[in-house]
Amino acid sequence: MRIKTTIVNTVTQSVEQQPSQTAMGVALARSRAAIEERKEIKGNDYLAEIFLPENMKASLKGTNMSNEAILSRTPGMYEYIIARTAYFDFIVEQALRENISQIVLLGAGYDTRAYRFNDLIDKTKIFELDILRKSIRLDYCIKIK
Repeated sequence: MRIKTTIVNTVTQSVEQQPSQTAMGVALARSRAAIEERKEIKGNDYLAEIFLPENMKASLKGTNMSNEAILSRTPGMYEYIIARTAYFDFIVEQALRENISQIVLLGAGYDTRAYRFNDLIDKTKIFELDILRKSIRLDYCIKIK
């Protein structure tokens, strides 16, 4: 199945000029969960790391604990993000297996489900809606992976 990306510019504000810190924080948490040693909370988003800047990628691989500092700014946030990701993965996977006609992800950020579950997509159309800058960056990062 080929994935087609259509980008529509509807907003031109300052948020368009820089990566979303919220989306980056969620991508960091999902990246950390993908390499999590605790099996009960290990995540499946093997693509999340491609959205991170080099310094954050390096912190995931080394003994540098800067990613732990980032993830612990709000107690319980890391656990919330990985639980939410696992739950939505389950719901999307179930919808794809049932050939639900469409899935719409509002404020999709750096969501990778259309790519991670590509082999399950048959008749379902997936629409990811977000600001232009994030949509362009997601498309670019996936293509260079």
